[in-house]
Amino acid sequence: MDHPSSEPLIAEVLEEFVPPEAVGVGLLGSFARSQGQRYSDLDLNIFVPRAPEEQAERYTLRHRSGAA
Repeated sequence: MDHPSSEPLIAEVLEEFVPPEAVGVGLLGSFARSQGQRYSDLDLNIFVPRAPEEQAERYTLRHRSGAA
């Protein structure tokens, strides 16, 4: 997925978590409200053309550790 971004962290997160078949990404939470801070989490909705077969795969919480 192409993602022109001036924010290196956002580009890294998109590269790591957004699958190539994604058709869109929605930013939610504190970053969407321009209130994100150093230790805020990043809430994303990732839109794909077809929902995964397994119910457990339809909602996934993923964790990325480490702050620069």
